[in-house]
Amino acid sequence: MNIYYFWNNEQLELKKIFENSLESHSYLNLKPIRLETKISTSNFGTNDFRKIITEKIHKIVYHILPNNINNQFIVSDIDIQVFKSFQHILKKYTDVDIVFQKENNNMMINTGFMLIKYTPITLELFKETLGILHSTPTHKFINEQNIIQQLVHLEKYKDLKIGIFPNEIWAFSNQPLPNVKNLILHHANCTIPSKNETSLEKKLKQLKLIKQMVDKESSNDNSHIYIEKGF
Repeated sequence: MNIYYFWNNEQLELKKIFENSLESHSYLNLKPIRLETKISTSNFGTNDFRKIITEKIHKIVYHILPNNINNQFIVSDIDIQVFKSFQHILKKYTDVDIVFQKENNNMMINTGFMLIKYTPITLELFKETLGILHSTPTHKFINEQNIIQQLVHLEKYKDLKIGIFPNEIWAFSNQPLPNVKNLILHHANCTIPSKNETSLEKKLKQLKLIKQMVDKESSNDNSHIYIEKGF
């Protein structure tokens, strides 16, 4: 299965962590895509951040989807590390159009790690998402996750078959942390920059912490905890 992920020069360390974590996953064909947009920062919420996500959706619509007709594929953010095989989980969603990570609860989605099937309705979903990104005034914050969250509940997408990955394919925004012994994947999101730390610095810090917890095979006493959102 193809797994597409986007990167720029600022994200080389994240790219290395991501790719290293997938070295033993022979069922995946790694498809890195270098971002062409010139930016000064990848910090969450900035205009440059919006340029990045707009380019990502553009490439999904005009490059990735057309090259995967009748196939499923994965689109992943770069701030992710994988600990165990998830091939068996992918097989559960062969009849689903798009599968998201959980975001806070079952009613919200996270678009950082998606399993997508090429269908006319998924193509339309991403085309409309791209159109909204282009038409929204630049001073107004918006991202593809918020757009898709709203679109999938519209009547026009009522036939879209949606799945949600289990907690073990985990985004940091979906607290609490599952039992680390069962953790398959960690998405280091919720990294709004602060006065002293960039989004990138917070992501690297979060990735290191979760990796240490997994490596130490944390006991049940501390494996179902809320981690302080200081990232």
